[in-house]
Amino acid sequence: MRDIMKLARIGLYQPASVTGRYTPYLIELLEQERVTHTVLPSLPSIGEFDLVLRAGGSDALSSDELVYVSTGGRLLAFSLDEGPEGAAKAFGQGHAAVKGQPLRFFAGRQLRGANLERGSAAAAETSAPLVQEFTIGRGRLIHMTIDVADTIVRLQQGVGLARQDRPSAPDGTADTAEGILKADDTTTLDWIEDRGKTATGQPYFPFAHADRWRQWLVEEIVGIVSPRVLLRPAAWPGGAPAVLHLSLDSDDNDPHHAETALALLDSLDLRATWCELEGGYGGEVQKRVHAAGHEVALHYNALAMEGGVWSEETFVQQLARHNAHAPVNAVSNKNHYTRFEGWDEFYQWCDAGGIRLDGTRGPSKMGNRGFLYGTSFPHRPAAFDPGAPRHRVYSLPFQTADIDFEPQRWGDNSIIGPLVDEVMAVGGCLHLLNHQRWLHKFASVREALTRALSASRSRGMVAMTGKEIADWIDALRAVRVTAAGNGIVAESLPADAVLEVLSADGTRRLPPPTPDGAVLLAS
Repeated sequence: MRDIMKLARIGLYQPASVTGRYTPYLIELLEQERVTHTVLPSLPSIGEFDLVLRAGGSDALSSDELVYVSTGGRLLAFSLDEGPEGAAKAFGQGHAAVKGQPLRFFAGRQLRGANLERGSAAAAETSAPLVQEFTIGRGRLIHMTIDVADTIVRLQQGVGLARQDRPSAPDGTADTAEGILKADDTTTLDWIEDRGKTATGQPYFPFAHADRWRQWLVEEIVGIVSPRVLLRPAAWPGGAPAVLHLSLDSDDNDPHHAETALALLDSLDLRATWCELEGGYGGEVQKRVHAAGHEVALHYNALAMEGGVWSEETFVQQLARHNAHAPVNAVSNKNHYTRFEGWDEFYQWCDAGGIRLDGTRGPSKMGNRGFLYGTSFPHRPAAFDPGAPRHRVYSLPFQTADIDFEPQRWGDNSIIGPLVDEVMAVGGCLHLLNHQRWLHKFASVREALTRALSASRSRGMVAMTGKEIADWIDALRAVRVTAAGNGIVAESLPADAVLEVLSADGTRRLPPPTPDGAVLLAS
């Protein structure tokens, strides 16, 4: 007789009190990783869950939390200021060794008296373990010295409001201090410590730090709940290992440029998201773009030198004028020149206007190409208030723009291989940005896009438009996996989704479920 693996029960405990950290963003990390969980307003009964994650609360365990652990519960907490044996030792920013890669963190706290410690986090003044385990009575406290959720928010969205330029790269390869507020003005990766170089010596940010942190967290959860397992849908349709997303920015709206792009994409059998600056290409071209399977989207212009204004009123007006003439209402957007201000006011505008996927975050210079925001996955941005709900719109950063357009100034094709490798390593999305005018004017830009597409397809990536990505992620987040007898039921599973089991032995794919969604979990 075969042994039946049992599904782990994961609880996400959200105390009413919230510190200034983004620990409550844990819910987004679990949703991104398709981990079925139950949000808990209070601590559960002992045995009801195999692991409870602490998503917020004060910087010290409450008496109720200590009782929960001591009577047999398992609690995972993050960067506590005080533990079972007193105050923690705080340390500053540095890098943690995670699966052989140095991942950036911004602060940490090490508790005293752990029964077990593993992993390594190195800051300028000290080194500390990544994970500490405490046996308290009949239960276990698992303590991560780094607040993973808070770290990821600061990688993806920066620190503080976008109100001034980020100092430029000291080597002159990224002049971010040019007097235009953009998304990359609040980025947190270091010019010196966090960049690598391509084969031709061009600097770039090589690691998707946020994705790797998030996936490491899930691997730790799997180890903690073993021999129980997690079951989830794979990240992309048909179990594809990663996806490619091409977005085009129309800028000067020259219809001749649109014709070149249409012909090129048709020859490549590639569908893209066309972000159109106000005025667009006109109704007839838009209809042809739409009929060819592309997505017609917005390219919000807040660039002052072109008469643009950063305001909700201007955004609403541009979106309304776009929708009045487009074949369908826009659900995707990218801000012209990657203009950005504040923290999340723009995402509020997107939520209200029906924009479901935004691609504004990306490099504006050759020297900050790559994974500047630490992620290649669509995610819901955090609100400025750590205790407030996340935004509904997905943010999907791009990694590079117009490869081989003035390659010494904007970057050459030596970045293609490293970008594809890292996206494949984390199973994310390779988001490339091109402008129709440079595709029209430069054979080198057309050839570079063709080369990037070939490299992606050779590794199994499938192409998706912005709307398709938003639709797919929405569908995945609606899936619920529950135990049912000797197996499980995957509710609301999309037809082209593939299920996978995560256990201490690794990840394996499952055969398709029966029509009622049932899957036998046999080892």
